[in-house]
Formats: sequence, C-alpha cells, structure tokens
Amino acid sequence: MMWAPGPPWEIGEKDATENVVPGDAILTDTARTMVHSERSLVATVGVQDLIIVDTPDALLVADRHRSREVGSIVAAAARRELPCWVSLPSTPARQIQHAAD
Repeated sequence: MMWAPGPPWEIGEKDATENVVPGDAILTDTARTMVHSERSLVATVGVQDLIIVDTPDALLVADRHRSREVGSIVAAAARRELPCWVSLPSTPARQIQHAAD
C-alpha cells in the first residue's frame, strides 16, 4: 500500500506560536512549524512554516504549504526501491509496500 498525505501534518496541540511538537525538539524564534522526531533531538532557529519529520529511515523537511507534494517523494523512493516509513503522532509507523501499480 502506498502512503499519501491524507490528514494534515499539523496533528496535535499548538503552542503560542502555532508550533506542533510531538517529538523531541527545541524551537527558538520558530513559528507554524511541526516537528516529529523518532531518532534524536531536533533544534530550529529562525524558521517558520516547516514540516520536519525525522524517522529511523529518513528525514523530511518541507514547506508546510506544499505538504501535499510529499507523495512525490514517496513515489521516488518506491521507484528506487528504498524503504520509506511514515509515522505521524496519531498513527503507527507503516512501511510502504513496493508493488506494481
């Protein structure tokens, strides 16, 4: 099964500057950014409107206004036969199955 962004990335409670941080992060002068880390501490300085997802297999950094384009990254990984995990705070990690369309 191929993963494609369905629910918004901004899942969770927002802080005073509209950041959503379900992972381990330190944010300085950061706004409207979602950080989810399963690996290590993520630190940001002076950024806004980003999606940062750090999993054991991959790191994604994207403009949150272009989150629907993440599916093209998943498709490129499938074409290269790379494992790609998707893990969001409200859902368990799911590995993309590389199957012929």
